[in-house]
Amino acid sequence: RSVSDITRDAWLMSSIGSEMGAIGDILKNGLPLIPNIENHASAIAQSSRLIASAFEQKVVAGPTDARPEIWSDTEKFKQAIQKMQSEAELLATAVGEGNTDQIPARVKALGQSCGGCHESFRKPKEESYKNK
Repeated sequence: RSVSDITRDAWLMSSIGSEMGAIGDILKNGLPLIPNIENHASAIAQSSRLIASAFEQKVVAGPTDARPEIWSDTEKFKQAIQKMQSEAELLATAVGEGNTDQIPARVKALGQSCGGCHESFRKPKEESYKNK
């Protein structure tokens, strides 16, 4: 696996995390940027379409936080990616249509889809290569 591959999936997951962080900041701090959540959620949906290809090559050692289950249970991994994409699109649609009352539930569902994937397919933070 090349450095560019590691950089690509690290960048991709970091990008998604940054978009989620921006959504959280807008909501937690009461920022007058609710319409921007649509853009952040759309970016997450777009990025989610790249996840499967970023993890096509099996890597279980070295600088990776991926668990081997990504490659041993590919169907579950793909379903988790699809769930995140769908939840991100639902959030973007709710904001775009002005359904601000749906935002908290849609953000929660998106966060749960991210967390569900992390539980099954990402090493715990204490095992992260970033902490070594």
